[in-house]
Amino acid sequence: MPCIAALLVAGVAIFAHLHGAALPILEPSGPVALGERAVIIVTVLLCAIIVVPVFVLLFYFAWKYRSDSPRAETHHQPDWDHDS
Repeated sequence: MPCIAALLVAGVAIFAHLHGAALPILEPSGPVALGERAVIIVTVLLCAIIVVPVFVLLFYFAWKYRSDSPRAETHHQPDWDHDS
């Protein structure tokens, strides 16, 4: 739980810091810059479609299959029937 609280505080702090910020890269002053802004926005959105689920699943699997999980009462003991 402390980790979630720290992430929440960090997210609120970043939002508060950038809330009134002007990003000059997103304020185009010509037709070429306007097209580049559209490309940047599409690229960020497409990357987010891939990256966000990957990180969510990464933390989900890390949490689910951790060694001190309540369901991990028994240790995996494979049944080896051969010498290698």
